[in-house]
Amino acid sequence: PRMEAAELIESLMLVSSGVDLGRYGLAPAPAIAEMGLLDRFPQLFEDRFQAQTALAYLLAREGLSAAVCWGPGFAPSFLSDGTITDTPISFDFSHNDHVTTQNVMWSRVAGMVDALVRLLKETPTDDGTLWDRSLIYVATDFGRERTRPAGAMGGFGTGHHLSNGNLFLSPLLRGNRVLGGVAADTAITEGWDPVTGERTPGRNEIREGHLYSIAASALGIEFAGRLDVSAAIR
Repeated sequence: PRMEAAELIESLMLVSSGVDLGRYGLAPAPAIAEMGLLDRFPQLFEDRFQAQTALAYLLAREGLSAAVCWGPGFAPSFLSDGTITDTPISFDFSHNDHVTTQNVMWSRVAGMVDALVRLLKETPTDDGTLWDRSLIYVATDFGRERTRPAGAMGGFGTGHHLSNGNLFLSPLLRGNRVLGGVAADTAITEGWDPVTGERTPGRNEIREGHLYSIAASALGIEFAGRLDVSAAIR
C-alpha cells in the first residue's frame, strides 16, 4: 500500500512489452519513452545489469533515493539470442582468466556508467542537471597479483592481492587525473597525500575512511571523523 500511495509502481515500471499492463490499470514508466531507454538499453528486459542501470536512473530522476548500489552479479545474464553478457563470476573470474575477464567486465561496467551519466546530464533540475549534484563510485574490495606468464595474452589466472584502485566520477571532484600511481618495478599501487595530492612512492596509506570521506565531502555530508581529503575535492 505504501508503494501504491507513493506512485512508485507507475514511476518505476520496467517490464517486457509482452505483459498486458493495461489489464491491471498500469503503464510503463513515462521515462522509458521520454528518455529513449530502450535505445540506450537494447536488452533492458533480459540483461539484469541494464535493467539495474535504468532503475538507478529512475530512482534518482523521481527523487526516490539519494543513493543507489548497482552492478554486475556473479550469475551472468543469458540473452535470448544465446549471448552471455558476463564472465561466470564477474570480476572474480580473473582467478582463472585474467585478461579476458578484465576486458569483458570493465567494458560492461564502463558502458553502464557512461549510460547513466548521459541520462543524468540530460535530466534538468531547477539549478542545472541531475549530474551536477551526482557522484559515482566504482568500488573494489581487493586487487590481483601483477604476474603474467612470459608472452601470454590470455588464459592465465591471478591470485588475490591488496594492490587495487578505485574510480570516482563527479563534477564535484577534481577530475581527469590519477591520485597515487603504480610502481614501475613492482606494478603495485602507491598512495597519495590526502591534502596535497602528491604521490607517496613506495607506500600506500589510503584506506576506506579516505574513500568514504571523498564521497561525503563532495556531497557536503558531515560526519564524526571525516578526513581531510581536499586534494580530491573541487
